[in-house]
Amino acid sequence: MGDVREKIIYRFHRNIQSSLPLGLRSVGQKYCTPYYDNTYPPLRIIPFYEILWVTRGEIFVMQKGAYSHVKTGMAVIIPCGGEVAYKTGKYPCDYWMLTFDGGASMAIMQELNFSIERPLRVDAFPEKMYLELIESLKSPSPDEEYTSSLLLYDFLLHLKRSVRREEVKRLNLDVSRIERAISIINDKFSDPNFCVNELSESIGVTRTTLWRHFKLSIGTTPTEYLHTRRMREVLDMLKHTKLSNREIAHRCGFKDANYFGKFFRKTVGVSPSEFRRVVSEYSCGISDG
Repeated sequence: MGDVREKIIYRFHRNIQSSLPLGLRSVGQKYCTPYYDNTYPPLRIIPFYEILWVTRGEIFVMQKGAYSHVKTGMAVIIPCGGEVAYKTGKYPCDYWMLTFDGGASMAIMQELNFSIERPLRVDAFPEKMYLELIESLKSPSPDEEYTSSLLLYDFLLHLKRSVRREEVKRLNLDVSRIERAISIINDKFSDPNFCVNELSESIGVTRTTLWRHFKLSIGTTPTEYLHTRRMREVLDMLKHTKLSNREIAHRCGFKDANYFGKFFRKTVGVSPSEFRRVVSEYSCGISDG
């Protein structure tokens, strides 16, 4: 690699794996000068997942004895625990980088079925979401890990959607129906009786067809997308209202507070009350300061 100048916008403050199912470790940009040597630097083990998105120039990534040529407008995912080395080409290179880990990170990446053997063509890379993720981390707080975990999952879903754009075209899927399904979910997520069967009926396809097309287009199932949409609303209410857990559960589409509490803990890693307490203590600390 040539000389590297990096701008780390966020870095996880502990040198251990995140306790969350999906934990953001770092976000930033790197600017690299040309590298004229044909040899690669020594291999190093990456203890987390790393995503590199090239915005100018090119990089060459060595994994498992083979190299990938990652050009402008492409991305590459380096798997957790893998041995890797990379270098720039004969021109300056700029790329965004993002690293993450967590107890469920491997299962999530397997479920999303990202390729780690070759670069990803990401002509519609979700840059806006990436920048929103960065913006949310500029003022660190004790609840940053919980919020960034959900934002990161959203980011991976959108990245998968971008990667699958060509596959959707190849299979001649009706993208307008998928977009309509997403719009219906956004409108009805607060209804606890809303379900995938109702969604499939609304857009005129079978449940199986909806599941398959949704998975191919978005990278997740309709049910998973619905859960994510509900959780985004839950976090906002816990942060900015004094509504009870029962009322939040009702407003966000959960049938009862008990199920809501279990689902929240499984997703975020703490109870809704604990999450709200941490946010409240942090806000009070700012006020006192």
